[in-house]
Amino acid sequence: MKKILIVMVLALFATTALAGGPLPDAPHVAVHGHSERLVVPDKFVVELTVTKTSASVPEAKSTVEQIVDRIMSVLAAAHVEAKDVQATNLSIGPDYDYESGKSVFKGNEASRDIKVSFFSLKSLGDFLAALPTGPEVRVKGVSSSSTQAESIKADLRRLAIAATKTKAVEMAAAYDLKVKGVFSISDTPPSSCFMDSGVVYDAPAAAADFDPSSRIKLSEGRILISEDVYTVFLIGS
Repeated sequence: MKKILIVMVLALFATTALAGGPLPDAPHVAVHGHSERLVVPDKFVVELTVTKTSASVPEAKSTVEQIVDRIMSVLAAAHVEAKDVQATNLSIGPDYDYESGKSVFKGNEASRDIKVSFFSLKSLGDFLAALPTGPEVRVKGVSSSSTQAESIKADLRRLAIAATKTKAVEMAAAYDLKVKGVFSISDTPPSSCFMDSGVVYDAPAAAADFDPSSRIKLSEGRILISEDVYTVFLIGS
């Protein structure tokens, strides 16, 4: 069973005026609702560059195109859809080095960038293992995200909003007052009158399930998705 992290961080501070953001002159309470969840990513994007520097432009171009063709063949064999692959056109330009404060022409550099989206760690690991080796292929980085991020953020936003309402009513009642309305709502703090406090509870990450034949095994981590709501409530008797 997948474990997730949900943290609610709430804080209160009442004031009548504060520079840096508009606040009402009437009695009010400012409430910050924060909700977050740790989720297992299901989308992995790898970015790489294929580059070759040579005195011969045809040689540099040919080397890059041959390697890119091999990479595309690997992706085709793995049934990666065309919509999940982005490749730039060939770029060619001079490459310089610096020696004793002077630029020295090294040759003509040909390059192409490739970005691929995978939807499992196994497919990403298999692709990285099948990449052509050599100085011409450079992996620029791998990023992870959740394809359900928008729906998760919507759920977290509802939790944060509900929390601000509950806390505002509780704090007003403690002073024999009632919530009369809302002065402002924002997802960014309108002023420094919002103060945070809270406790974070963690859970262990699950291990990835890989085919033993895969030559690259990646550890499955988690990504944090959060939502914040800052609300100023009007209060009165």
